[in-house]
Amino acid sequence: MDRASEIGYARREEKKEGIREVAKQMIKKGIDIETICEITKLTKQEIEKIK
Repeated sequence: MDRASEIGYARREEKKEGIREVAKQMIKKGIDIETICEITKLTKQEIEKIK
């Protein structure tokens, strides 16, 4: 993997982590999983792992 690919991968991972943090806060606020899926584009399985 070249340097540009490594940087791109790191940025995508950071973005995913940010989305997971948003989903975690939505869960804490009591927002239903279907809505979280729709807004974050995470799967139900990904959201279940966050819980």
